[in-house]
Amino acid sequence: MIYRRCLAILGDSEEARDASHDIYLLLVDRLDGFDGKSALSTWIYRVATNHCLNRLRARGVAARAVVAMSECLAQRTEPAQGGERTQLLRWLLGKFNPRTVQIVVHTYYDEMTQTEIAQVVGISERAVRKALKRFREQASALLEAVERMGEAS
Repeated sequence: MIYRRCLAILGDSEEARDASHDIYLLLVDRLDGFDGKSALSTWIYRVATNHCLNRLRARGVAARAVVAMSECLAQRTEPAQGGERTQLLRWLLGKFNPRTVQIVVHTYYDEMTQTEIAQVVGISERAVRKALKRFREQASALLEAVERMGEAS
């Protein structure tokens, strides 16, 4: 389960193996942090997801999220060529806090339900809905600003 999650987020089998090893060590260290409010597997899934997202952030790019979001956001703006779209999405995701990026990844990449996301992230379904709504509104406003800048030049 942990390796598959790491592979899905990181997209590289070698890095997924390294991350899986790190996560097993994290789980041993953090076992006392498991509060029992959710299933143990949900907690492990959350630890693995957060660790992998942190690895992506450490590389400076939420790479898998960028790829996953490109299809969703491509409908909003004129399609940019591959590298331009990736740069735009990296910039866009960098404008949001880690929890929002996690919710967006679970929504658009993992295709999880809001109920599943709420359990994994440890927040209410209402908070997930609000975060997605804020993301869509703010992302739309940011993309409109980029479009206006492009038209002005």
